[in-house]
Amino acid sequence: MHPTLVQRFAAGVLVALVSAYPASAADTAAAGRLSISIPTPVRVRDALRLLVRGTRFSLALDPAVQGTFAGDLKDVTLREALDAVLRPRSLTYSIEGTVIRVYPRKTESRFFTIDFVNVRRTWQRTLDQGAGASLTTLAGGDPYDDVERSVGALLSSDGRAHVDRRAGVITVTDYPDQLDRVAGFVETLLARSLRQVRLQVHLVDSHADTTLSLPDIVTLNNEPVVMRNSERDGATFALTVVAEVESGDAIQLSVSPSWSDRTGRSGVSDVVVRVRNGASVIVPVASGLTVQLTATVVAGGTP
Repeated sequence: MHPTLVQRFAAGVLVALVSAYPASAADTAAAGRLSISIPTPVRVRDALRLLVRGTRFSLALDPAVQGTFAGDLKDVTLREALDAVLRPRSLTYSIEGTVIRVYPRKTESRFFTIDFVNVRRTWQRTLDQGAGASLTTLAGGDPYDDVERSVGALLSSDGRAHVDRRAGVITVTDYPDQLDRVAGFVETLLARSLRQVRLQVHLVDSHADTTLSLPDIVTLNNEPVVMRNSERDGATFALTVVAEVESGDAIQLSVSPSWSDRTGRSGVSDVVVRVRNGASVIVPVASGLTVQLTATVVAGGTP
């Protein structure tokens, strides 16, 4: 350390640094905690030398390590102090034995598998409101677009991401910290999107005192299911369901049934409702006709 730098610091600061690190401690966790105040900007190189002063640690500084540091660090570990000094200047470090190597942060690339079906979904329902009026509901979207936007929000100004829809892979280039955040996001996303929901559908006709039970369907979370059943007597039943598993014990259901037969009885409904896992919802379709739908999250994500 340059003599002029030593003169900038009170003697009490230097004593606190020396006593914070036992001479025999080579591991940062055993090096204790330190407090240091540097009110006047000094070179980062000199600040780093001050941090390891009185310890067994040595410094190996890359020629590109530049910049200044000023701050007030209180009761921090050596790693926390290094992070505080280096990260704002796009610098990082590694520890090999008792040698602390400091160098500029470098971007890395990682590949993440996004297991989605490569389609753009658009579905539409039109409800007859009578007197020639109708109400149309249009929904759709590309899950890869949503993922790309979400990942982009996690990146630094130097980061970038590219989605290969055909391969189901997203390539992300950024600093390791940002890549770890993306990895956590992808893990959470897949855990939620690949959850499965079992749908049990019963069509109850109170006029005929009959119940038609349709085969159970297991669908992925937030994926539309379209069912259609036609009978020989001309009766046609159609049902569109989107089940979205929410946090906790809730499932949001978007249920759109329709019915028509030769007797002139017909109807269509659109209902969005939140139910508990395993609970049922009853949706009226036409006169005396209802749909009873039970949604259950499949344990472990498999049928």
